[in-house]
Amino acid sequence: MSDNPNPGLLTHDEVIALTGKRKFKAQARALKRMGVRFVLRPNGSAVVPREALARLIGARVERPSAPARPDLVVDLSPKSPRRTA
Repeated sequence: MSDNPNPGLLTHDEVIALTGKRKFKAQARALKRMGVRFVLRPNGSAVVPREALARLIGARVERPSAPARPDLVVDLSPKSPRRTA
C-alpha cells in the first residue's frame, strides 16, 4: 500500500515496519508493549497516528492553532442573584 489517503496516520506497511509483525493481533501486542497509542479498526488492524509515534521518540509535535473566533462573545460579568419567592 503505497498511497496514503490520510497522511496523519501510519500506513499498513509502516505499521509492519514498526512492529515487525504482519498479523493484526501481533501488531497490537507489539504496539502496546512499545507504549504507542493506537486504536483498532473493526477488521482488527491498528490505526496509529503519526503524532503518537513522534511523541514516543521525543520529537516535537506542533499542532495547528485553532482559528480565531471574532464572532464569539462571552459575557463574564457577575450576574445579580435570582431571588425565589
